[in-house]
Amino acid sequence: MNVFDCTPLFDSKRFNILLELCEKNDFSIIEAVVTQFFEDLPPMLTRLADAVSAKDFSCAKNIAHSLRGSCATLGLLRAETAATELEKSAEAENAGEVVFWHENLRNTLPPSGETLRAYVRNFVEAPDDAE
Repeated sequence: MNVFDCTPLFDSKRFNILLELCEKNDFSIIEAVVTQFFEDLPPMLTRLADAVSAKDFSCAKNIAHSLRGSCATLGLLRAETAATELEKSAEAENAGEVVFWHENLRNTLPPSGETLRAYVRNFVEAPDDAE
């Protein structure tokens, strides 16, 4: 088993920081960010697959960089790691590694934002220890 396989899929502490930054009980911004990410994801993954197939390393690097930041923001730790490694591989123009990390990234990203939305709902419904 490698380090990537041991990396958690989701970093709840990182996502909780986002939730705590929201105005009290107004998590609509987080809902909008999650929704936008999952709306933008399919066309980004299509463009990334096209770039990987065409060995367009510059394009693949740019898309991986964008995905890395979005995944980091949402606490998608394993996807962030795959995107980081894909970005590095594209920078080095290592076609084999680009294909490898592209596949890992695709397989790691959740298919929808429902899990994150459920997490937000659970966070909202959890009792507030501060009160």
